[in-house]
Amino acid sequence: MAGDDADDNICIDCGICCDGTLFARVALAGDRDVTMLADTPVRVQGSDSEPFLSQPCAAFDGCCSIYEVRPSNCRDFRCVLLRRHDRGEVSTDEARRIIRATVDIRNRALTAIRRRHAVDGLSFPEIQARLSELSDAADSASSEHMEMLLDLGATNTLLAKHFFGKPLRSSTTS
Repeated sequence: MAGDDADDNICIDCGICCDGTLFARVALAGDRDVTMLADTPVRVQGSDSEPFLSQPCAAFDGCCSIYEVRPSNCRDFRCVLLRRHDRGEVSTDEARRIIRATVDIRNRALTAIRRRHAVDGLSFPEIQARLSELSDAADSASSEHMEMLLDLGATNTLLAKHFFGKPLRSSTTS
């Protein structure tokens, strides 16, 4: 169970909460978060009263490059898979398998989407929201489009079950 591997930090192997898969933006908890991000590649957006950072995070390149000064919402977020792993309900190997399967299916869907549409720089939730606007009738009838929709559905099922623990509704953290 948890701790069964020498290196059982599943967050380092994942990054789904940083790479734009789960969230379109991360709310910043006031001046302290904003000040801590001043000398990082992250650009604070929004108003002084409601600052946020867009996803995918500019500080994420396979791992967090600002881990020690990451915003409080990033620090506090613990997906369902991580909580289950910490309780010993899911082994490190099983957690890594779930992460790999989710990322593989998401990447397959994104590859198909990017072949047809300019969506670079958008988060996964933003891409899904725009997809209906971007697709035309001819595109919707293709087998590639159907496979892409199946991959999107499978990705959302895995995200809901293992990362959110409920159906996807919001694309931001609070």
